Amino acid sequence: MIVTQDIRVASHSRRVLFMKDGNIIGEKNLGKLKDLNAELKDREAELSKWLLNLGF
Repeated sequence: MIVTQDIRVASHSRRVLFMKDGNIIGEKNLGKLKDLNAELKDREAELSKWLLNLGF
């Protein structure tokens, strides 16, 4: 487990939980990262869009 506010760091993980005021308010399953160079930018964009929808 890692706690971060950095989308780049979070995009390396399989599962991301969004917490606010100590409560989990969202969960995103990104799946296993197979090819770092090919997938990372898309994962960052997907995670960024999801977080914006949650109010991050």
